[in-house]
Amino acid sequence: MSFCWKRLRCLLPLAIISLGCWLAYWTFTFSSVPRFDSNRIHDQTSSNDESLYLKFENNKNSGKQIKHEAIKENPQSKVEDDYGELDTNDKEEKVKDSILGGEVKWPGDEDIYDDNVADGKKDVADDDSLKSKLSANSNDEDEYINFPAEEEIIVNKVATTPGYNSGKDAVDSEVKVLIETAEPYHIQGNDFEREPVWRTASQHKEQEPATPFPDAYPMPRKRSNILLSITTAQPDMEKPHFSSGNSDLLHAKHGKKNTGYMQSFYAMMHSGKASLVHEGIHSEIRYMPDDIPSEAYIFSSNVLPLDVRLRPSVGNGRIATMIHARDVFFSGLYNGRLAESHRAAIPSTCSFNITGTDPPSNFTRYYSLNVGAGMYVEKSVSRDYNLTFKVYAHRSLTNLMVVEVDIEKFDVTIPLTLKVDLNRWTASYDFTFRIMDSNRAEVSYKVGTLNAPETSDSPNIELHVMYDHVPEILTPSSKTLHTKWVFLTAYGTSKEEVEQSYDEGVSLIHGKDELFASHVQEWGKLWNKGRVDIKGNLTLARAAYGSFYYLLSSLPLKMDQHFKGLSPSGLPLGDKDKDYQGRVMWDQEMWMFPPILLFHPTLSAIMLHSRSRLARGAKVNADQGKLTGLLFPWESGATGVELNSDHLRGTLSPFVSAGIVFALQQLLYATNSTVLRHQFSQMITSIGHFLVSHKLSCRDNKCSVNDVLPFDDSHGVVSNSPFVNGIILNALQVISTLDTFQNRSFASHWSSFASEIIMPFDETMDFHPAYNFYKKDSVVREADAVLLGFPLLRQLHEEVRSKDLHYYESILDPRASPMTWAMHAIGWLEVGDRARADAAFQRQLMFIRNKFQVWSNRTLGSIHASNYLSAMGTYIQSLVNGYGGVRLHSDRLNFDPALPANVDGMNFIGIDYLGSSVNVVVNTDEVVLVVTGQLKRAVPLTLYIYSPEEVHTLTLETAVRFRRRKFSILSAALPL
Repeated sequence: MSFCWKRLRCLLPLAIISLGCWLAYWTFTFSSVPRFDSNRIHDQTSSNDESLYLKFENNKNSGKQIKHEAIKENPQSKVEDDYGELDTNDKEEKVKDSILGGEVKWPGDEDIYDDNVADGKKDVADDDSLKSKLSANSNDEDEYINFPAEEEIIVNKVATTPGYNSGKDAVDSEVKVLIETAEPYHIQGNDFEREPVWRTASQHKEQEPATPFPDAYPMPRKRSNILLSITTAQPDMEKPHFSSGNSDLLHAKHGKKNTGYMQSFYAMMHSGKASLVHEGIHSEIRYMPDDIPSEAYIFSSNVLPLDVRLRPSVGNGRIATMIHARDVFFSGLYNGRLAESHRAAIPSTCSFNITGTDPPSNFTRYYSLNVGAGMYVEKSVSRDYNLTFKVYAHRSLTNLMVVEVDIEKFDVTIPLTLKVDLNRWTASYDFTFRIMDSNRAEVSYKVGTLNAPETSDSPNIELHVMYDHVPEILTPSSKTLHTKWVFLTAYGTSKEEVEQSYDEGVSLIHGKDELFASHVQEWGKLWNKGRVDIKGNLTLARAAYGSFYYLLSSLPLKMDQHFKGLSPSGLPLGDKDKDYQGRVMWDQEMWMFPPILLFHPTLSAIMLHSRSRLARGAKVNADQGKLTGLLFPWESGATGVELNSDHLRGTLSPFVSAGIVFALQQLLYATNSTVLRHQFSQMITSIGHFLVSHKLSCRDNKCSVNDVLPFDDSHGVVSNSPFVNGIILNALQVISTLDTFQNRSFASHWSSFASEIIMPFDETMDFHPAYNFYKKDSVVREADAVLLGFPLLRQLHEEVRSKDLHYYESILDPRASPMTWAMHAIGWLEVGDRARADAAFQRQLMFIRNKFQVWSNRTLGSIHASNYLSAMGTYIQSLVNGYGGVRLHSDRLNFDPALPANVDGMNFIGIDYLGSSVNVVVNTDEVVLVVTGQLKRAVPLTLYIYSPEEVHTLTLETAVRFRRRKFSILSAALPL
């Protein structure tokens, strides 16, 4: 025992020394390395290390005391030119170290970012050594980011806590605090953002949850931001410096000493240039009202469909693409002769993948489509960083496709590079491209010509593409927690067009990040102009917002000569032998035009002008068949000639031409525009000549419509289809009315033919048979006679209308299209059968294929058409014309509102009628109606409410409330 004790006495001093060294080592380590606990991950500015929003003023008078106060204003109004731009192209050795893979070296950071200064241990004004360093470098403009004389970082929303002492360096006792809670991000239905909760700093500390993340979502907490009023001395210099009013605020929570990074800014990278942008610059951007839950317009999933055609898409009416597709499509460009014509595929440069990091890091990826902001987002979450990939087709700069890569590290000292899997430019089978000189560093420029234009005399339009190079490695800035890279691709039909678009995009990037902001704001304007809100049912709300988004993303906002119409699968699809090959069909006027008309009449006029622009092709179709007038094709592309393999296919489907007249009729009812009436009068008169001369077979004052292939084509070529006869009759009446307005002698001619058209009817069964010699109980695939009540609005006895619905639904093919189910839902609501209406309405939703609200024309199995805009259009019609009971007549706009099952309310926002924009809010027992805007030419409106009768004169921004029941809006000049 004594021997062991002696040995222990000898070893004890050595053990004590070893323990002391070990403790000293870890003490030093924890003073310089950020610590993480087991339950959460903190960024370097946690609740005890808050970012400062300061208003800087550079004053040339040395030693003058200047009070820096946060102010409450819109950040976008003042920040746009606040931050200078570092041009690394000026230094050859820095080009490859910037956006092209290396770390951007921020000028002067080795001087300004002194640890003592950042920690607040010295006042910068008193630091002679630092002043001398700044003075010594003051002539080297390349060494600094140039700031204007006055820098303002403005936050609109603050909370005030009187009497709180912010620290020894802050003499102002008023602290303005903006704190965001440490709640977890929720993936499903969230855009990874939360509304701020206003608390004091002490309240924040008390209420901070011990475990901020549920086990299912091991994600980092968001950084909190504190807004302070600070008084400090400003040195005599024109260059900015960054100092602290309270050293405690600039320390990491676990004692990490600040290393001098720019806390409230992020690095903006593009094409060899870097600039600083304030983190709060986009804080006030709004694109959807705050009372709409983000889950309703942000569609999230933890998987992305393998089939590209079932993925979400981005577009702006000029360019569009499916997410991570190999191709982009440009409006109006088709390749292939006649029946081979399809949308011309352009190799994509906007699809690439972040495959990993160096050093390796485990991360979880989530996918979302934000239809409110018009962008697709992929978010990768790891223990050390958040990585976000965004792609959008710019809504106002319509020639630009934009990709943004965003990384936010939780510790600025973490070494990190991103590995990028490029979607490199590949050869195109539709274009022959040649390489040109872009005269811009790290930018490629190519010009392509179509390999096979649609017709022999079609102009061979050149496509110009200018795009940024994407490096294989991206390295975040070492001086900011947050780094963003932007990559542009510009498309156009001339060099001048792509250069202007590209340069304009670049001008909105540096120092202000307005490229993203302007895109989102444009989408916000669209949603504010017109939409349908559904309260209390996220499934229906998502379908509504998704349908509007996909329709609007394929439509230009202004008249565009390249726009040839809306294909059933929209602009992002249409490759050879797929998705109708991008061809325009009668679906545009019957299924997609009506909902656009009510909420965006300007866009509906653009849709109709796409037909008049191709009238020459319709004349070619008629001439080939030795016919008179205009024969619009069954399938239309770049020129308007028939692209179906049967070049006279349009003669079998006269409802295509008659449907164009029907759309014009609706447009005139909604706008009463004399300009549009004159613009389209010649075109529809020529359509009338075709219908009368070649589709009507008249005898004994009765006219049949023979040899047609109707919407329900399951029985082949037939005669006297109720729908075809009805829409031709309607077209001739419209043409007669317009001729009367213009004092043309042909008016009576058209009305005479219209009155003699046969409408097949079985008086024994009191219903409309599908065609002549229709065999009872023969299965039908689509609605036909049902369309007489809506959308054609033929005056039918309620019993006849009900029998048509009962009979055809009983023999309807289960594979019927979603458009047919929508029309049945509207019909059942019209006759008051809610149970059948709700069932038919729900059948539509089976055609939504995934969480991204992508519709197809089949519920299961192979896909003939995806991104099915026809179904989306009729879904909106079933909401507006079905449950809303909206009917557009020549003299009034009728409503008979009801609510779908499991819905608390519906808002019809921005219904445009006779120059006024009207919001109609339908609740369980009440309707609220208000005129929110008026054009100068707006017609005074009257509100007429039925049973019991009420009459109100509608004035701007004056709400009218009444018990839910039928009502009409009509011109005040018309008698009630």
